[in-house]
Amino acid sequence: MRLSRGLGLRPPLPDVFGLALRLPDVYGPGRHQDFLLASSGAGVVGRRLLRPTFGARTGMYSSLLPYNVGGRRLLVGARPAPKSADEFDLLVAPPSGAWRLAARLTLGSRLEDTVASELRFDPWNSGGGLIPAGIVNRVRGAAYRGSRRGSAT
Repeated sequence: MRLSRGLGLRPPLPDVFGLALRLPDVYGPGRHQDFLLASSGAGVVGRRLLRPTFGARTGMYSSLLPYNVGGRRLLVGARPAPKSADEFDLLVAPPSGAWRLAARLTLGSRLEDTVASELRFDPWNSGGGLIPAGIVNRVRGAAYRGSRRGSAT
């Protein structure tokens, strides 16, 4: 998991924060599930909008865009777990329904800087019936593929 400032604004200014999560090898060796979430509101409208906040562990995160999950559309979200500095709740919600707890994430040891700097997350690292949905996600997928090709040269 990586937490980062999205716009790079310096504290004490609020910023849009990002939370990138990888479930390694979940679909077999080298086949990961990645989620890219951004600080957002929690409500039905707010979960689709970026929301600046004052810290990485102070608010809600959302995929902003839906996934097809077994024929249903769901958003993926996360929020700091109550009373824990090292845990986040992973959530799912239909576009106009309530968030539901899917898992609790416990942060482990920090990766070495050289390993962390090489780590690239991609929302199209997915499978098992969990696929980014909609036209915006299709355009986003092409942008990620182009970025990977450009960084390989």
